[in-house]
Amino acid sequence: MNFLGIFVSGIIFGFMHVSSFTPTLIMYAALGWVLGYSYLHFRDIRYDMTLHFLNNALSLI
Repeated sequence: MNFLGIFVSGIIFGFMHVSSFTPTLIMYAALGWVLGYSYLHFRDIRYDMTLHFLNNALSLI
């Protein structure tokens, strides 16, 4: 697996949601890392879209 790619894309994902170095950036980056790993494991973007949707839906509860 390409762990460096997952790491970098997770950081980019985090910076797309938060523009400064804060603990929130780490939370978003962690979600990006999960989504990156999910894509490499399943090779299907629909799983990532579903996970992202569920994460967003949890914020409404």
